[in-house]
Amino acid sequence: MTMAANTSMPKPRPPSMDETAPPWRFAFILTGFLPLIGLLWRPIAPGALVYSAFMILCFVPFQPVRRAPVFLLATLATGAVIELTAWGGHYAACTASPALFHPQLLADLLLAAGFYTGGGLASLYLFRRFGFGIVEAFVIHGIMGIAIEQQGAVLLSGMVALPASALIWAYVFAIYGCMVAIPRRLAAPRATRVERQWWHYPLALAICAGGSIAGLYGWGLALWADGVLPPHQPICAAPFW
Repeated sequence: MTMAANTSMPKPRPPSMDETAPPWRFAFILTGFLPLIGLLWRPIAPGALVYSAFMILCFVPFQPVRRAPVFLLATLATGAVIELTAWGGHYAACTASPALFHPQLLADLLLAAGFYTGGGLASLYLFRRFGFGIVEAFVIHGIMGIAIEQQGAVLLSGMVALPASALIWAYVFAIYGCMVAIPRRLAAPRATRVERQWWHYPLALAICAGGSIAGLYGWGLALWADGVLPPHQPICAAPFW
């Protein structure tokens, strides 16, 4: 009886991430640099930098927290960053009619809390009920943004000005997609595994839009009724309140 050799063939080296990455991975990474172009525009357009932040989070290895309150807090924090960058661009240009919830920064952030809380609760329900992933959430929220931004004016004006308006649609799509994709990357609420059906997507779109709009107008009406919010003033004349 012969004894088996103690030596064994070396195990093959596992392929690196770069070797297993799909061919479009590099192009996907490059899209994260596109928002930097906005810093060269006049007036400056820093709002899409939130997409660059999302791209960084996509490639940073960490496990998201599995707690719903963390997801909601991340949604509010992401929304605050989006509003701050948007307000900063309008303030730098002294825009006469800025596309904000309110021209004054603190009032804008106060109103935004209702919008992002409503949208966050709606997204939280969808994650738990249908188990949507980050990409699905990004696309659903991005389409919703094109539909509701400036009360539908972006969608309607864009349909008239195609194909030139596609760039504006892409800008809005990216920002709204990040509103939910960044919190979902940071916190993954426990979800139910369900077989995906086509009607899940239009339903999710309606729920996200309904939650965001209800949160904005419900919270906004309460603030206006209590006289909390200041009247609208030129953004450069009264920047904060």
